[in-house]
Amino acid sequence: QSTTVVNAVDTIAFERAMSIATTARVKHPARVSAILGELAFEKLRRSGTLDNNARSELIEAIERAASAQPHNLRRLTELAEAYALVGRVDDAKRTAQRSLELNSALGLDPLAQLVPREFTRLDALANPQ
Repeated sequence: QSTTVVNAVDTIAFERAMSIATTARVKHPARVSAILGELAFEKLRRSGTLDNNARSELIEAIERAASAQPHNLRRLTELAEAYALVGRVDDAKRTAQRSLELNSALGLDPLAQLVPREFTRLDALANPQ
């Protein structure tokens, strides 16, 4: 029963956050797209019982976030992992490869690069065995 309550609270909090962010999109479109993308990614990552329509909506939000900030490594990483979560293997591989290329380009800015754990996950998506 406690899991059901937590899921209900998570759903209410998620819907409220999405509503607030959607309203704020007019003033700060790129920033709000990033926030919506992060919320969508977390919802997708934590919820295994979504129907296809819900998954598609979340993927679209994550895609918009990556599109609004095309040079943001975090957005690309979330998109690659989201594609993998919904079984879009080719998209996950392609996006992971782009993330790794961007990570290499950020070599002069170590704080902007992937941490080893993220690099390992993306490398596995980009180069499946």
